[in-house]
Amino acid sequence: MLASLAGEIQIERRTKTRYPLRLSVRYRTRAFFGMGETLNVSSSGLWMACQHRLEPGARIEVCLAWPYLLNGGVPLQLALRGRIVRVAGAHCGIVFHEHQFRTAKRKPARALRLA
Repeated sequence: MLASLAGEIQIERRTKTRYPLRLSVRYRTRAFFGMGETLNVSSSGLWMACQHRLEPGARIEVCLAWPYLLNGGVPLQLALRGRIVRVAGAHCGIVFHEHQFRTAKRKPARALRLA
């Protein structure tokens, strides 16, 4: 009985809480430029879906479209640098070593057409 319970118990080894955030991302490695989406994010890493099959151990730069505006009106992006630590198909886990918030370009306003 104890052996069957041990197979069902999963021990969480992560020390940081993960948050299920879906944010659009752009990434760059030595071999690829691509786009994707985060599936979850913590203060030290993220799990994302990506366009390419990336290699564990590779360095990566990622820019996340941050969901909140600076001072209520300025778009932000979070720029991260780190390493790919896990790959599963079109998904990869990244641990970051550096991060920085940047202001993002605003989307141009569409001209109003007056009838």
